[in-house]
Amino acid sequence: MEKKQYVLRNLHRVILIFCITFIVSCSSKEKAKIRIENIDLKGQKAILEEQRVSGIRTLDSVNFSRRGVLKYTFEPKQPTFYTVRIPSGNDIFLLVYPGDKIKVTASSDSLVITGSPESIKLNTLYDSLFATRKILEDIRTKYFASEIQQAKDSLNNEYIAVSDNYRRFTVQFVLENMSSLVGLAALYQQTVQGEYVLNRLKDLQYFKLVTDSLTKRFPKHQHVKQLQNNFKLMYESYQLERLKATAKNVAIGIPDLNLPTITGDSVTLLSLKNSYVLLNFWDNNSQKDINFPYLKSISEKYQRKGFSIYNVYVGRSYDTWKRIVKFEDIGSWINVADTSYPYSRSRMSYNVNVLPSNYLIDLKEKNILKKDLNARELEEFLSQTMK
Repeated sequence: MEKKQYVLRNLHRVILIFCITFIVSCSSKEKAKIRIENIDLKGQKAILEEQRVSGIRTLDSVNFSRRGVLKYTFEPKQPTFYTVRIPSGNDIFLLVYPGDKIKVTASSDSLVITGSPESIKLNTLYDSLFATRKILEDIRTKYFASEIQQAKDSLNNEYIAVSDNYRRFTVQFVLENMSSLVGLAALYQQTVQGEYVLNRLKDLQYFKLVTDSLTKRFPKHQHVKQLQNNFKLMYESYQLERLKATAKNVAIGIPDLNLPTITGDSVTLLSLKNSYVLLNFWDNNSQKDINFPYLKSISEKYQRKGFSIYNVYVGRSYDTWKRIVKFEDIGSWINVADTSYPYSRSRMSYNVNVLPSNYLIDLKEKNILKKDLNARELEEFLSQTMK
């Protein structure tokens, strides 16, 4: 009898140890570990950021050890995009899955990643993007510095060729990574703030391919859900463009917008009572390209006759937006903001690929009359229409 009880007690211990071991092993599988080695950054601070649908979230700020080592351990519930911002400026981009064990060996001129093939692809993508941005910026600088038209034409052709070449690279990258979240990252690239790499109507097909593929693999992922919503808006925008083409550039029906003002209230575009509305998209980088003082004088002249401006800021900073509105003294306009970069629904609803952009809308007929007017063209139209 005593022998039987002894066996049972030992059996219980074995079962208990097994259960504890099983639980610990299961939980440890969900932990992701990142080790970054950079001997040039001993004692310097790095910032870990998570790329969320709602924006960037800072998770941690830690110093490299005396040996130039940095370690992170966390438990992502789903594959997650992270950025490690380091003093050298050569940021590290990671796509981390639960259970990943990633080692990064970095220096000023090299980056070696093991344990995360998708992080390798992500850094390859962004390295190519940043290199292209630098080339395009150099071309733009030469273009504006030149006073010779022949040289300007040559630089313009070079700019187009570089842009087209990178677009082809992006298309190939997307097609090779349709079932990966790095393919999603490729869809939203911008060579300049507000200028998307995939900005043509036919590029909608690539958004559809990635959306369909990722929906099957990651149906509950936050970025995939947002991509589904964005594709829906882009498809509606595509239908809008088709209507414009068949109606000689006059679209029938317009998408509504519902965005917050500086005071925190929301104002919908279609709720405005004025006959004509200039729907203006801009950010702080395109501010210099908008003649705010001239637009302000037009608004003051025709406001009582039924004209208003629905001024949509699509930058990333509420503080910057408020400061510019105050500086330009345009508080009498309908100033609203969409800071959901890079998933701006308002921009996708109106197929805005370049900033600034605007639409002149006839609210009574729910028609888009003209697109991308400068201040002079706007005043000419209003002076003839609203006598």
